Amino acid sequence: MSYDNAKDELILYTDNDFEMYRQRQPFLDNIKRRIKNKTYKPLAANKLWLYYVERAVRRYGKEIMSSEKAALQAFPPKVRKEVAAYYAREAEKELGYRK
Repeated sequence: MSYDNAKDELILYTDNDFEMYRQRQPFLDNIKRRIKNKTYKPLAANKLWLYYVERAVRRYGKEIMSSEKAALQAFPPKVRKEVAAYYAREAEKELGYRK
């Protein structure tokens, strides 16, 4: 799987999986609270979203691939970090932090 295809595949899977969608809300609530309290740090948000992406990769491995390990190899750390940054930007837009 090419680099760009891996990013797109992971984003599509995560956006279309109900369980991942449900797990997204606590992350958004946390960010919303931090923005309100003026303690929001964009770089820390990337790390927060990386936890979310890691969950998605492991779930993808169980559901689509033969194992979690196969999914972790299919989505290398660089891809996971970029997808986490994508979700951080999207959350900021959704919550009105960034336009």
